[in-house]
Amino acid sequence: MNIIKKYKNSRLRKKDYISYLRSKGITIGDNCIISHEYSIIDFFAPFLITIGNNVCISSGNTILIHDYSRCVVSRLKGNVLGYGGPISIGNNVFIGMHVTILPNTIIEDNVIIGSNSVVKGTLPSGYVYCGNPARKICTIAEYEQKREKKQIIEAILLKIRICRN
Repeated sequence: MNIIKKYKNSRLRKKDYISYLRSKGITIGDNCIISHEYSIIDFFAPFLITIGNNVCISSGNTILIHDYSRCVVSRLKGNVLGYGGPISIGNNVFIGMHVTILPNTIIEDNVIIGSNSVVKGTLPSGYVYCGNPARKICTIAEYEQKREKKQIIEAILLKIRICRN
């Protein structure tokens, strides 16, 4: 059976998926969670992908280390204009659902990336990023303060909903 189909069609344990990615040549640190559900990781040159420690990558993400759009120019002019580059994800990083990470991207330590973002370039440490293209939204400290305030309200609303049922 094709190993990719096996991984995409089963409820695979995340540590088994990480072992599979490592066997393909991706460098992955310790204590990582990488969802394989609906995710696409470019295996063109997997040794170009480095993932640090304590990284959580949600489902539905795309990690691209090359771009085949060069085929249009190649067909027109015969030129082969390759495009690709490494991706480095630092330590203590959270990547939300349906994020696309493009070639030549560095995500530094202690970063949160919001769902549906498109990431390219260098994302410095200590910030929350979101959007297309991904932009700084706030610092991690500001995010923590916002979550602390919202958590109390969310807990009250949850209690009200539970009591109604």
